[in-house]
Amino acid sequence: MTSETATIFLMLVAIPAVIVIWQDLREMKISNKLSLVLLGLFAVSAPFLLTGEEILWRVVSSAVVFAIGLMLYMIRQMGAGDVKYATVIVLFVAPLDITLFMRILGVLALAGLLTHRMFGRIPAARAAAPDWVSWDQPTFSYGMALSGAILYYLTLVALAG
Repeated sequence: MTSETATIFLMLVAIPAVIVIWQDLREMKISNKLSLVLLGLFAVSAPFLLTGEEILWRVVSSAVVFAIGLMLYMIRQMGAGDVKYATVIVLFVAPLDITLFMRILGVLALAGLLTHRMFGRIPAARAAAPDWVSWDQPTFSYGMALSGAILYYLTLVALAG
C-alpha cells in the first residue's frame, strides 16, 4: 500500500475509530452503524485507490478474520461487535502487513488493558467518566485496541512513504 493510500484511509477511518473507542469504553458495545460506515467508506474509496486483486485479497483477509472472530465469539472470548468491527477494519490493512498489524494490535491490547485497569483504580479518573460501563466489567474493550491498532498502522504506513 502506498503512503498516499494509507493517508487517505487514515483520514476516512480516524473519526469513526475514535467514536468506537469512546463508545466501547462507555457502553462495552460497538454500534453496527459504525462498522457499516467503515464498510461503506472502504467500498466507495477502494476502487479508486487499490487494484481489483488488492481488493480481493483484502476481502479474503476480512473473511478469515470473521471466521476466527466467530469462533472466538462462540467460546465467549470476543463480543459480536468486536468481531464485526475487526472484520471491517482489516479491509484497510494490506494483506502483506497482517503480521505487522497483529503485532501492533497485540501490544496495544495489552497496553490498553493495563492502562484501563490502572486508571479504573484512580478515583479522579473514574469521576471524570462515571458513566463508563467498562470500569466494572471483567472483560476487555477490544474496540479501543482495534481502533488504536488501525490508526497506528495507517499512520506508520503513511509516514513510511
